Amino acid sequence: MKRKRKKQIPCILIAGLLLLLLSVPGVRTLQAKSSTMQYNNSVFTKKLLQNTKAIRCGKTEKTAVKINQPVKETYALLAKMKLSASKGSQPAKQDGLCATLVLVKKNGGKAIYTIQGNTLQKNNKTYTITKNNPLKKLSALYSLNPAKETTALATANYPKMAAYPDEMQEGFENSYEAWSQQRRERQKAGTQLTDGVFAFYKDSANEFLSDAGSENCIYSPVNVYMALAMLAETAGGDSRSQILNLLHETDTSSLRTQAKNLWTANYRNDGATTSILANSLWLNHKVAFQQNTLDTLADNYLASSYWGDPATSEMTSELQNWVNEQTGGLLKDAVKSIKLNPDTVMDLLSTIYFRGKWSHTFRKENNDTKVFHSPGKEIQAEFMNQSNSPGTYYWGTGFGAIKLRFTDSGHMWLILPDKGVSIDSLISDGEYLDMVLAGDEWKNAKQLIVNCSVPKFDVSSEIQLNKSLKTLGVTDIFDASKADFTPLVSPENNLQPFISKARHAARVKIDEEGCTAAAFTEMMMSGAGMPPSEKIDFIVDRPFLFAVVSDTGHPLFLGAVNQPN
Repeated sequence: MKRKRKKQIPCILIAGLLLLLLSVPGVRTLQAKSSTMQYNNSVFTKKLLQNTKAIRCGKTEKTAVKINQPVKETYALLAKMKLSASKGSQPAKQDGLCATLVLVKKNGGKAIYTIQGNTLQKNNKTYTITKNNPLKKLSALYSLNPAKETTALATANYPKMAAYPDEMQEGFENSYEAWSQQRRERQKAGTQLTDGVFAFYKDSANEFLSDAGSENCIYSPVNVYMALAMLAETAGGDSRSQILNLLHETDTSSLRTQAKNLWTANYRNDGATTSILANSLWLNHKVAFQQNTLDTLADNYLASSYWGDPATSEMTSELQNWVNEQTGGLLKDAVKSIKLNPDTVMDLLSTIYFRGKWSHTFRKENNDTKVFHSPGKEIQAEFMNQSNSPGTYYWGTGFGAIKLRFTDSGHMWLILPDKGVSIDSLISDGEYLDMVLAGDEWKNAKQLIVNCSVPKFDVSSEIQLNKSLKTLGVTDIFDASKADFTPLVSPENNLQPFISKARHAARVKIDEEGCTAAAFTEMMMSGAGMPPSEKIDFIVDRPFLFAVVSDTGHPLFLGAVNQPN
């Protein structure tokens, strides 16, 4: 009996190891160069069929592999491999080769395995391959070439949006109900956000917009919040605590709830209004990553993770194409400066793209040319004009404001400082943002006939976030000796990753039809005044602030315009 038991145990071990390496990233189909065969071992076949429903790479069903077709050569390689339960060993860098496999069990569960260098990892458990590492031979067998393409290690699944209902089309009532249901879901998600989210808006806006000086400065609070929330998931220890403190959250569990609600409240793509949020991580193929963290980011932040060689132009090109696609090509100049390099461990990208049409469009024939009083000089600018429009005038200490509404959506605030009042003083005081967040409930408001004159503008800016985040208390992630990213980067890499670049790029433009805006955040790891008269001329001919607000009341974009063109 003892002799039989010794024969069975290696067979069971070999069966498990075969499951580990039947899928290789970067390979669309797992057909070996030579013929395949059915291995006639009863224990091996029984274990395989009892426990596994499908074997696949990543999360898409398209790469599923039949479990009863093991490759003879693969089996021979695995039969020779020796494992040792050991943590902390440094994986050998073997041309960046990696094999990642998802086992889909018959009970619906999943098991994820990764072989990187000389280590085998399942979740947080790591084993050392002490003899006969099969990676290079598997690479030749399956034509694996990680340097030339990226592989999705985790994929986000975006929900389908109901189309904006068309009264002229058949089935309007059903379409309207589906669209209305999603609108109610957005509004409900917005009401479930805590005060901490709005506190972050105020803290960060004051810091990020305060250095505008005489230049334009644009910032998306929602976009930066999502990027920092994702970064918190990848960080640990004090690094995570500092980010959570800035976001006014106590733990990642509550943060995930807020991030989901924020995403739901502001994501819209129904044909009438476009408000697209997207997230991704771009990972170095020579580094072992914690798959459970990547899955958390995909499930809670709709972030896809891509694995490849950052030293190649191909991976940088894929990243740039992804950002351009998610931002409608609005930030092409800024995107060109996104460059991966051999030392890049991870590049985290969060994007937002917005397009809304005015409820009352401006007529081009009413445009004229006026002087815009920029700091230090005067500029001739094209102004759009509307006359005798019923509206609401809002005011606070040192400023007045109006709203330009989007069709069945949110609105854009135009916030004009009183003469002699600077933009910096309004930003420092912060009352303008209290008004933006309060919306129609703002205390100082009056119904008036508004004659509006606003310059067409197309403004963009880039903000280096390192200094501002440090001022806001997030410091350790920038210090290689203190940064903790163990939830993302496996300890056996013997790396000390830190954030080497943190920046935010945004662009907002308005014309007679509406507003188009986009932003991305990149985290690379190496008084009350006198009430107005019954009629007002609101002429925006000097530096002003603006805010693009979603239909659930969130400031998608904030900006200071000193130079309209």
